[in-house]
Amino acid sequence: MRKHPNARLSGGLIGGPETMRKLTAVQIKNFGDGKYQDGGGLILIKKGDRGKWIYRYSLFERRREMGLGSLQDFSLAEARKRRDAAAALVAQGVDPIDDKRRNEAEQKAAHDRSDPLFKDMVDLTLAAIADTLKEGGESGRWKSPLLLHVIPKLRGKRMSQIGSHHIEEALRPI
Repeated sequence: MRKHPNARLSGGLIGGPETMRKLTAVQIKNFGDGKYQDGGGLILIKKGDRGKWIYRYSLFERRREMGLGSLQDFSLAEARKRRDAAAALVAQGVDPIDDKRRNEAEQKAAHDRSDPLFKDMVDLTLAAIADTLKEGGESGRWKSPLLLHVIPKLRGKRMSQIGSHHIEEALRPI
């Protein structure tokens, strides 16, 4: 792994094995409430039988903490793998928090394209057929019943979630 010249990792990830893997699964099970460091920036914050994994790092002289998941969902080994993946990004000069947000935004955009919300589908459909409608569909006869009756009831639903009974309920008052 090549270290980015401006990347500085906290916790000694670049250092030797003596700074890494301080925790064991047995210890974690027996720990009381507190904050426990595994090395390389991996931290377990435990409260009762619950806990969460945190990765602490510095990038471009900015200290950050990234949540890696809960103790219930991720074992020590899995938390280390997640820390190592984030540390690899830091070593390349990429902020793993920003990278995660960008990936989530891309996934949401892809999901929105493949399964749009009803209100978005109405806009897309009316825009696609506007040339065939009187006054480009602006006279209100097409969109106003949808705006008044259907969109308020189906606005937040994805197209894949809408069944015939939803349409029937929305159109019943008209």
